[in-house]
Amino acid sequence: MAREATPKTLWDALRAIPDPRGRRGQRYRLPTLLGLLFVAALAGETTLRGMVQWIHARIRDWMARYPEPLDLWSIPSYNAFYYALRRLGPVPIAQALEAWFRTLNLPANLLEQEPPEGRDRAQQAVAVLVKGARTLQELGWVSEDEVANPSLVEILWRQPGEGGAGTESRQSHP
Repeated sequence: MAREATPKTLWDALRAIPDPRGRRGQRYRLPTLLGLLFVAALAGETTLRGMVQWIHARIRDWMARYPEPLDLWSIPSYNAFYYALRRLGPVPIAQALEAWFRTLNLPANLLEQEPPEGRDRAQQAVAVLVKGARTLQELGWVSEDEVANPSLVEILWRQPGEGGAGTESRQSHP
C-alpha cells in the first residue's frame, strides 16, 4: 500500500489509501466516505446502516461548512458507502489508521489477523473503523463533549496538539 510514512492527520492517512473501485464507481472520493464513517463510529454508531443514517442527519450542514475538503455535491447513499467498503476491505483501512495512530503514539493493533475474502468484507471494514474510533475515545484523544458536538467532522483535519472540535473552528482545510 502506497502511503505517507507519517500522516499528520486522519485525513492524510485516509487520502493515502488507494481506491480499488472502478472509474464508474468513484462518484464520491474514498477519503470522504471513510472519514464520514469514522466520525459516525466516534459518535457511537457500530453498524453501517446506523453510520449512514447518522451521517445523513448531519451531512447538509457539513457540506455547507466544509465544501472544499469534503468535496460533496450530493449526499452519498447507503450503497455508495457499502460498495466502497466491500471493494476496499478492512486491511487497507487498518493499515492507514495504524500509521496515523503511530504518529499520535497510540497503540496500533486494529487487525489481529488478515480477514478472509468474502461477502462480508464491508462489515469487517466497519469493525475496523469502530475499533479505531473506540481506541481514540478510550485513550482520551476524543472527549465525550466532542462526540456530541455538531462539528465532530473537524477531527479529520486535527493534528496532534490541536484543541478539540469544540474549540475554535479551523478556517483553512487541505
